[in-house]
Amino acid sequence: MDVLINVAIIILYQTIILAIIPISLKLFSNLDKELVRKLQHIGYTSSVFFLIHLFDQWYMALIPGGVLILLGFPFLYGLENTKIYNKILVDRKKNGGEMKVSLLISQLSFTIMIVIFWGILGETYKFVIPVAILSWGIGDALAAVIGKRYGKNKNILPGADENKTILGSSVMFVSVILSVFFMLLVYTDFYVLYKIILAFFIAPFATLIELYSKKGFDTITLPLGVATLLMVGVYLLEIMTGAVL
Repeated sequence: MDVLINVAIIILYQTIILAIIPISLKLFSNLDKELVRKLQHIGYTSSVFFLIHLFDQWYMALIPGGVLILLGFPFLYGLENTKIYNKILVDRKKNGGEMKVSLLISQLSFTIMIVIFWGILGETYKFVIPVAILSWGIGDALAAVIGKRYGKNKNILPGADENKTILGSSVMFVSVILSVFFMLLVYTDFYVLYKIILAFFIAPFATLIELYSKKGFDTITLPLGVATLLMVGVYLLEIMTGAVL
């Protein structure tokens, strides 16, 4: 019974964040579409807090995502063929399709993170999940909104996404530092100095991952990259300090 209640709580939260608020903003405000889309993005990634705190078992935490896909995907698929779709939803593709694909990829990212850093590695490494997910959620959103609105100079690194700006990447760098540090502050007992070191170790690599991830694939590469970097950073600190973090 508790599992059903917890699933219902998360689905209600996601309905508000992914549908009610964005639709209201689209219909009744003059906010930029990209801002609305990224507010939606931050809200969705923040659901990670519900997943790791409401469920005791990792496989139970996968249930809400499955329910969301079963409900959301057919709804979006059917709505795409109507005139109301672009009036109430923010989809960058003219004929729709982006939102339902994003739903699948985002949930795949959540699933991979939960299975690896909670299911396989156990409770000890569950702290990696919110650190990685929020770094992706906040970093990507702020970089996109600020970079596109105010960024003038495009990144010129070979092979990088030509649509991303130097300002956007700079915002990404700072956002990851702050996200990693504050999530470690909440979820670990590491010394503050170690948290700072880890944040500055992860940020430049995470920025490069975001910069070179094209066509929305940072939804997968960024959280997994941050999680991997965090594990490597913790391992290196343990070697250098001789302590178990």
